[in-house]
Amino acid sequence: MKMSKEHFDGLRQVIAQFTSSRPVSDIYNEYMAAGKSDVRFVWDMYWAATSGLHRYRSALAEWYKDTHVETALKRILLPAN
Repeated sequence: MKMSKEHFDGLRQVIAQFTSSRPVSDIYNEYMAAGKSDVRFVWDMYWAATSGLHRYRSALAEWYKDTHVETALKRILLPAN
């Protein structure tokens, strides 16, 4: 993963704040039951969690490629295989 520990921890915190009222596994299971992909799930969670955090999004986009952010999101959100 090409993301720094500081940025990874920050992203994990943003996601945790967004998902504090509902387990990520419940949301993930709904996506899978609806036939949606892991990629769709992690990006939908990212956009929802960072809604209103436009500077944060811009900073990540400036420093990392989408694939780097996606890898970090998968590590944070997807169940271990």
